[in-house]
Amino acid sequence: MELGPALSRSWARFQQNPVPLVLGTLVVLVVLLVAHAPAIVIAYLMPGFFGGLIASFLNTCIAMLVMGPISGGYFVLVGKASTGVTPEVGDVFYPLRSGRLVDFIMVGAVLQVANLLALVPLIGGFLALAVGVVVTFIFSFSIVLVAKGADWKTSLGRSKDLVAANWVTTLLLVLTTVALLIGGALCLLVGLLVAMPVTSLLYVDVFLGLDSAGPQAVQPHSHAPQEARSDQYGYPGA
Repeated sequence: MELGPALSRSWARFQQNPVPLVLGTLVVLVVLLVAHAPAIVIAYLMPGFFGGLIASFLNTCIAMLVMGPISGGYFVLVGKASTGVTPEVGDVFYPLRSGRLVDFIMVGAVLQVANLLALVPLIGGFLALAVGVVVTFIFSFSIVLVAKGADWKTSLGRSKDLVAANWVTTLLLVLTTVALLIGGALCLLVGLLVAMPVTSLLYVDVFLGLDSAGPQAVQPHSHAPQEARSDQYGYPGA
């Protein structure tokens, strides 16, 4: 799958829905800042090893609980825009009312495994980082899947299968995403408010392309193979 056309489509979809996508991105950034504020305060008030350890532990716990739901909600917002459904800023909080909050938390917790490993004294920061990179790469599409309606086990398993079958495309996607986000960050907040939704739209576009061309997926909330792909799932309001 070629990333150039996918990026062009993502930019076009951003231009069709700039207000909800930018506002949704801003909401996500504010929520993450507020969620991590206690750890930041502790690190400031308790400088030194123990203060840093407490702050890191609290920061990891918060990330494992918050990142899945807020990222999943963001990908509901982005996924609707990518599939031609009008997104709403409130979609960011969809996981809270979905009845599937545990699915979002579990996917987010798996993706935060590097932060957890970094707290173990016998595991070095480099090893934790390496494991985190590998885990994030293997489960690159899990948050897209859980946002689209799959349960957490299906999301992780399907992502692993897609990445294994399309690892070159996935690697190029990750590198492109990182480059765009760095470019957006260099342009300060304004650039990031554009780069985040565009790269997320790109992720959804590439996922849909790979998933529609790949092997059969498993129906969400089912333990047996079904003759269905992720197009059997659906975003709320779609």
